[in-house]
Amino acid sequence: MQNRAAKLQSLLFLHEMKAKRVKKIKSKTYRSLKKNRLKAKSSQLEMDPEAANKYDMKQEFQRAEVYMYILSY
Repeated sequence: MQNRAAKLQSLLFLHEMKAKRVKKIKSKTYRSLKKNRLKAKSSQLEMDPEAANKYDMKQEFQRAEVYMYILSY
């Protein structure tokens, strides 16, 4: 009985370590993809000033919406 419990505990520990490693890898991938998307968008906005102004206004409006949502609570 003790042997089985020790084996299950060992398997659980190994599973948790593997899940933690996979999560870290996914997180790194997500961050790098996000960084690349931001870089591409910024270079695209530098080429078209009108689009940059529209984008800035859109971002400002979204920030205001979030701020109003937070204040409503």
